This record gives sequence, C-alpha cells and structure tokens, in this order.
Amino acid sequence: MKGSASANDGNAIAMVFITGTEQLQDDGTAPVLVSTVPEDGTDNASANGKVVLTFDEKVMLNDGAEATLNGQPLTGTASGKTVVFEYKGLAYSTTYTFLLPANSVSDLTGNALDEAVTISFSTRSVPEIAKGLYDYYVKNNDDLVAAIQAANSRSDKTTRYRIFLHNGTYTLPQSGTATINSDDGNTYPSPITNITASNISFIGESMEGVVITNNIPASATYDGQYGTASVYDGIGKSDVLQLQGSVRNTYFQDLTVKSGIPDSRGRNIALNDRGTNTVCKNVCLWGYQDTYVSNTSDGKYYFEDGIIRGRTDFICGGGDAFFSQVNIVMCETGGYVVAPRDNQQYGYVFSGCTISGDSKVDGTYYLGRAWTSAAETYFINTTMEVQPHAAGWKDWNNGPTRFAEYHSTSATGNDIDLTSRATTINGTPNS
Repeated sequence: MKGSASANDGNAIAMVFITGTEQLQDDGTAPVLVSTVPEDGTDNASANGKVVLTFDEKVMLNDGAEATLNGQPLTGTASGKTVVFEYKGLAYSTTYTFLLPANSVSDLTGNALDEAVTISFSTRSVPEIAKGLYDYYVKNNDDLVAAIQAANSRSDKTTRYRIFLHNGTYTLPQSGTATINSDDGNTYPSPITNITASNISFIGESMEGVVITNNIPASATYDGQYGTASVYDGIGKSDVLQLQGSVRNTYFQDLTVKSGIPDSRGRNIALNDRGTNTVCKNVCLWGYQDTYVSNTSDGKYYFEDGIIRGRTDFICGGGDAFFSQVNIVMCETGGYVVAPRDNQQYGYVFSGCTISGDSKVDGTYYLGRAWTSAAETYFINTTMEVQPHAAGWKDWNNGPTRFAEYHSTSATGNDIDLTSRATTINGTPNS
C-alpha cells in the first residue's frame, strides 16, 4: 500500500452485520391494567367512542376473546400496551357496563390476566341546542303579505328574519299604488312584490307544496311582435319577486316561485334579483322566458339542488352565479338555457347539474347566447338527458368572453361528442 507507515496498520473488516431473533423473556407475571378510557364511574362518555385498556407491558388478545357492553359483543384489537374496543350508537343519559372476561389478555409470553375487567360508565346527556325560532308563520296570502311587510320595515335589518311557509299556493296581490307601463301603450297595476331589506329567509315546508305566484289575469293580453303577449311582458314588469339593489344575504329554501303569466306570452320572471349574496337551496323557479334574472353586474349568487324551468334565455343576467346539482328543465323545443351579460369574473358556472325535458326537445335547443360581450358560462360534469343542438352555442347580440363545457354526458352516462360545438360566435373565437 502506498502512504506513510502507521502504528495502526493491520487488517480491517467492514460491512459485517450480526442478526438474530429477539428472545422474549418470560417474567412469569401477568400484565397489570394501568388505566381505562372511559374511567370507571364516568358520567359523560360519548355515545360513539372506544373503550381503551392500557397495561404495563405489551399485550395480546387471546383466541376467542370477546368483550361485552351491556351484553352486546364487542371485538377488540391489541397494539403495543393497549387493547381497544370500538362502540357506537349508545343512548344518551344511560349507564353501561363493559366486561372483558378473565384470561382474555396475556403478555407476549402467555401470562394471562386471570381477573375480569369491568367498567361501569354513563353516557352524557342529550346536547341542548338552542332552537332558532321563526319570526313569522305563513298559512295564507294575507300572512305572506304581512310577513314581507314586517321583514322589509323592521328597524334592525342586520339580524336575520325568518319566514316559514306552510304548504299551499300563495298568490301575491297587485299593488294598490305602483304601476307598470305596458308595451301595449297602457298602464296597469304592478304585480311585483318587492324585497327591500337584507337578511331575510323564506323557508317552505316543501318545494313541491309551497308555490308563490303573482296575480296576472290570463285575459290581459295584446297582439305583440311575436304573437299574443301578456300586457305584463317584460323584466321589471312581470316579476313575482324582485330583490332591490341594496338587498344582501337573502335565503330561499324548499319552495317554488312561479310566474302568473302562462307560457308563450312573453318574458315572465319568477325572480328578478338586483341584490347580491342570494342563496337558493332546493328551490324551483318556474317560468318560460327570463325565468331567473341575476340583475347586478357585480352580484354573487348560489343555487343548490332544485329546479329552474323555462324555454328562452330563462337564466339570464350579470354577476357570478354558481349552480350545484340543479335540474335545468327545457319546457319546449328550441330556445336557450342562458343569456349572460356583464359578467365580472366567472359568469354562470353549472356543476353536476342535469338538463332534462320531453324527448321532443332533444337536439333542438342551445346552451346559450351572449347578451353582451362580457358573457361567460361553463357547464361542468353536466348530465344532458336531452341534448342541445350539435353547435351547442348560438349567435345573438355579441361574441361571448367564453362559453365552455367539460365532461358533458348523456342520460346513460356516455361522453357527448363535442367536436361540432361552435368555436366562433358572432365572428368572435369562442376561447
């Protein structure tokens, strides 16, 4: 070897391993129970939990070992120094006795605990939950009018006002003072009920059983541009409910808002929302054209479950709206689902929704058309039980900012062929 001589020169052995199997030492002593959870005598145990036994040494459960809780069998698992028995569904304010028979637990050399383990404990009392009372219970038309007036006129509009509606059909009356100017050149009493205060909840007994509509005579028609039209045709003229621009945090649940104008009589709005932060949960909005209007360019809106029904531009307007698992119902052939405008950031986003309707609708309608150039709509994971026209999107006033869809499927769950979807709308590339 090259290098300087050293007093430590000699042979070296490296990378040598000595292996063996641990030999357990039998101390001849059974394991000792150190602690239990819950402790004996506990009076606030959970209704769903575990009985945990901790010993002074590593233990194992012997073959066939089984504990009971008030006579019901529990299966345990041993790990290290603990044995755990899971339980669930116990009654509140009830006493239970846990029993693990003698000779069920041993240390790793077989020394068994020759005494039974018994723990008596009681479950906690039923948790007390403060009930949120409704401010108004509605059973008839007069009740609903009074409830809305009370909610609108209350002095503290920062706290939530809750209105509960029993099953029934509620026809809101025409205004005694406000009027609308009809396209037929005449003036008529307004059929619109205005929501002017924030933080109001409308909660129905059921979506199918609670129907809110407005008083519009079926005979109040004239010969319009597209045939027979209601004298109340128009956004801001036919609305069942209109939320004013200052309104925030309105909540609707388990009810239907239905236009009083029959189909094919013009724009018949169920909900005209000029506010923001509105939530609709399991709500049905029923109309034909412009059923739902998000009427604030910087508004925020959220829908979960429920139904929106119509034929022409029946989800339209500005702001950003998220629709989660909503059933979009096409009520007639042709038409358009959305007509967005003045969208600020996301526009209309449909996630996990369904588009349904009569089979004759299949292939005849369009997903949407752009009201203004600031128009965005996205259909994500949508089940199209009735499918749109192959082009999907239609020319109208402008080219949109973006119309798109992802993972659209048929009623049978198969991916829909999107290769024929329009890539240019009104001459604008659909990016």
